[in-house]
Amino acid sequence: MVWDKVANIKYKRPAKETIYGEFIFSVEEITALKERLAHKNEVDVIKTMHLVNREAQVFAEITKTIYVAKKAFYKEKIKRRKKS
Repeated sequence: MVWDKVANIKYKRPAKETIYGEFIFSVEEITALKERLAHKNEVDVIKTMHLVNREAQVFAEITKTIYVAKKAFYKEKIKRRKKS
């Protein structure tokens, strides 16, 4: 299960043109995340990306916290939450 938990945006300058952003996980990051999930049932992942124009000028920096959990663990967590 993957949830977008928190986002924080730091604006650097106003954009009066089209800006772009990519939120990328490398193969190494995904492998490390899978290894963490093998030992823990849930983890928070913090990633940073930039919104840029075609010339790579930065207009904003976005830091996101993403919640990742094993599906079976998450379903059981929701069941426990509903019971209480």
